[in-house]
Amino acid sequence: MKGYYYILPSLPFLSIDGEAPFSSEVFLQKISGFVPDKDFESIRRLLFDEPVDCKEAREYLSRKKTIDSLLLSKRERKLFGRNIRYSEPADADGQDVMLAEKAFADANPLSAERSLLELYWNCAERMGFMHGFDFTSLCVYAIKLKLLSRMRHFDRKRGSEEFDRIFSSLRVAHDDSDAAKER
Repeated sequence: MKGYYYILPSLPFLSIDGEAPFSSEVFLQKISGFVPDKDFESIRRLLFDEPVDCKEAREYLSRKKTIDSLLLSKRERKLFGRNIRYSEPADADGQDVMLAEKAFADANPLSAERSLLELYWNCAERMGFMHGFDFTSLCVYAIKLKLLSRMRHFDRKRGSEEFDRIFSSLRVAHDDSDAAKER
C-alpha cells in the first residue's frame, strides 16, 4: 500500500459547507511529483470526467450511477405516471434513497442540487472510511474538490433555466414517442 503521508495532511480540509480552496488544476499541481505517474493520471481523469481504470474511482462512479438512475426513475414516474425507460436500481441503499427523494421533492433547483451534492459527498465519505493516507483518500479528496467546484458555478437563475430546459426536452421526447406509437 502506497502512503501519501506528506501530501494529504498538507492539503486544506474540505467541508461540504465550505468552498473549494483551489481549482482542480491547482490541486494537480500540488500533488504532482508526490504521487506516481499512474496514480496522478487516474486522479486527473477522475477530476475531468474521463474514463478511469482504478478500483477506487470505479466504486464511486458506480455508486453515483446508481443514484442518478434512482433520480431518473423518480423523475420519469412523476412526469409520465409510470416508468418507461428507467427503473429504480436494485442496489440503492436506504440512505441514498432517502436523500434522492429529498433532492427530487425540492422544487428549488439550487436546493435540489445542494441535496445531490450531499448525497455524492456522503458517497465519497463512505468510500474513504477506514482509509488514512492512501490512494483511496486521495481519490476522495479529488471527488470532494470536484463537488465543491461544481457548487461554485451553480446559481439560482441558471439552475432554474436549465431545469426547465431539461424537463421540456423530456416532455417533447415523450410526446414524440407517443405520436410515433399512434402511427
